[in-house]
Amino acid sequence: VNELLKQELNLTEPEKETGVTNFYFAYHGLNDRDLQIQLAKLYEQACPELLYTAPLVQRINERSIVTSFNGLNGLFQDNNDNKHESRKIKIGFVSKFFKNHTIGKVMCGLIANLSREKFEVHVFFQPQKTDEIALFIQQNADHFETLPLVLDKARQHIAEKHLDILCYPDIGMDSFSRFHA
Repeated sequence: VNELLKQELNLTEPEKETGVTNFYFAYHGLNDRDLQIQLAKLYEQACPELLYTAPLVQRINERSIVTSFNGLNGLFQDNNDNKHESRKIKIGFVSKFFKNHTIGKVMCGLIANLSREKFEVHVFFQPQKTDEIALFIQQNADHFETLPLVLDKARQHIAEKHLDILCYPDIGMDSFSRFHA
């Protein structure tokens, strides 16, 4: 990795150009923290677009000092309402594996049972064949959308939803969601 960092690599579609992810590094049983940091630096250097931050997240980061003192409740208030009544928290889930897969099996209950009084649930799927778990998740999400398979377009699509929370339950298992996150 250090040798690659010395080169001027350029990745335009990292989700397609890098192949497998580093998900399986954990299975060798050694501390791979330094290697993970080096890989992250390599990806940042080769594809600065991976440092994208959604506009809403940028605004939240600007308010983070106030939030740390006032708690998270201030983030979930309707700023157009003088009474500052709480609104539903918009939560999104992104995965290629919302199907008959460990991720689909683990997440289907959470997605179905989140309080709809408190949460508005968005599920973002990558195109694939539909099975019974995929259908269950689709039927139990407030919003279920197939993502474009182009990283920039997928980012923009999700950013337009102005989510408060975005969850990647399979982060690292799939290169598309890894680089999207």
